[in-house]
Amino acid sequence: MRNGLVWLSLVAMLRTQWGFGAQDGKQDKPETLVRWHFAGTKQIAVSKEFKALREIVALPESQAFRDSAVATLAMKAGSHFTEAGSTNANPAAVGLIKGLLPDLLQNESRVELSAKGTENASWILAIRLPQDRLESWSKNLVDLARLARMEVKGEAGSRTWSAGREDYHFAFAEQKEWVVLEGGFSKGPVDPKTFKEFRGGLGKKADKAILDAQVNFPLLGAIWNSPQFSHYPKVSWRVLPHQDGVRSEGYIDYPQPLDITPEKWNVPVDIIRDPLIGFTALQGIRAKLGESEGFKRLGAKKTPNQFFLWSQDNGPFAVFIAADVGNPEDVVKTIGTKVLPGLKESPGGRIEISTNRSLVLWRGLPIVVPFFEQAADPDGSFLEAGLFPVASTNKPPRELFEQLNRKNLVYYDWEITQARLGQWRPIWQLARMAQDKPFEGGASDPWLQAIAPKLGNTVTEATLEGANRLKFVRQSDSGFSALELVLLGRWLDGDQPARAPRPRAPQAQPTTGRPKRPTPAPAARPVTGPPTQ
Repeated sequence: MRNGLVWLSLVAMLRTQWGFGAQDGKQDKPETLVRWHFAGTKQIAVSKEFKALREIVALPESQAFRDSAVATLAMKAGSHFTEAGSTNANPAAVGLIKGLLPDLLQNESRVELSAKGTENASWILAIRLPQDRLESWSKNLVDLARLARMEVKGEAGSRTWSAGREDYHFAFAEQKEWVVLEGGFSKGPVDPKTFKEFRGGLGKKADKAILDAQVNFPLLGAIWNSPQFSHYPKVSWRVLPHQDGVRSEGYIDYPQPLDITPEKWNVPVDIIRDPLIGFTALQGIRAKLGESEGFKRLGAKKTPNQFFLWSQDNGPFAVFIAADVGNPEDVVKTIGTKVLPGLKESPGGRIEISTNRSLVLWRGLPIVVPFFEQAADPDGSFLEAGLFPVASTNKPPRELFEQLNRKNLVYYDWEITQARLGQWRPIWQLARMAQDKPFEGGASDPWLQAIAPKLGNTVTEATLEGANRLKFVRQSDSGFSALELVLLGRWLDGDQPARAPRPRAPQAQPTTGRPKRPTPAPAARPVTGPPTQ
């Protein structure tokens, strides 16, 4: 089997050779790398709350998609049990892993991954299982340990056993209705105090959160010897019931200051038009954007600190973006004469530069007609772009833009998730096609279609809580935005065969109007979302 790869953790997906950093990293106590508590879909299904989630879990399309996702994940995991030089997943390992993954989705689980320095990482995984599943877990994990060429002490199906190889250790034990797995790269078992506290917490009644998670990316980077992770933040996230939906809240702590000073929003309200199904505002981008060589090529007079994105419900590609560049007429000309013609991997088409207005159209591409233009006055300093030019004279409600009047707000996103799913799905297909990777569909397609009518308003806010801390709050039906659902579905689909030369252009999902659900309010005062006109 491939040397040094151990998949017994299943969730943590740990390796026996991580390429640890050179530093000794001595610490008095372990530091948490990953921690989570997930209630499991079975608890969601019988909850009196989470109405939309309960209905989604109960859909037959959700069951079919879960089975497909399990097969995909098992195949990915099984690829780490291949013989040397082979590119095919080990069928035996795939089958063993596939038999366990549904339990991780359905049942309550807890994980603690910690490190005492960069050369002493350990993990504990506990899963609350029905009695008839305990023996299967013991047997399958013993067989996986042997496939990984670990020395097993104990019998398959027994209540307690251990395994090891070189500097890696693994142990299996039953604790009432829980299976407790622990392992890692330390010289001995998990820190006794950590292990005792973890076991003592099993079975205790938790609050109403269905997910409570923490990830320490900088420390993971030190352990994996991955310098890029040193710039990633620590993330904590909780998902709680709110009305019939879900309230997600969390913090993102960066290892360095974000160099963001919140400023008054400058929204180009005269170019944003109804019927809106989504609106995004972001600020604090000037420092990073100013470092971009691609942006420098545009010759913009100003480096914008804010940008705005919105979607209209009159076509799957009615998506627009705008930013204040100071001299949009010059930027549009540069895009038409230098940037687009200079693309190394151009998908073709022809570039049209208008002679009577500041406008560039990219015609001849499949489905879309990207455009770049100077916004009309009084927003004439803004550069506007989109995937398809759509005319509309209807102004959105001013109440939408008033949602930005919050202290230290740096990100705001509102959408009708059902309708935006009807946009992000074909846009994703278009992106695949642009990469010469045509895509006919996957198991997530019928699932996304089935859950769409159950998804209404999703509102996400981020506020600056300190020089390097952001607070996120989201109110939704599923916990995910439309784009996140599409990306999650495609990732769980795995690689799909290129069966069609190009995707068809789906129509936007029908909607029943703008939902009235209130937006998440970081402060005590309630704030209403965009009202129905």
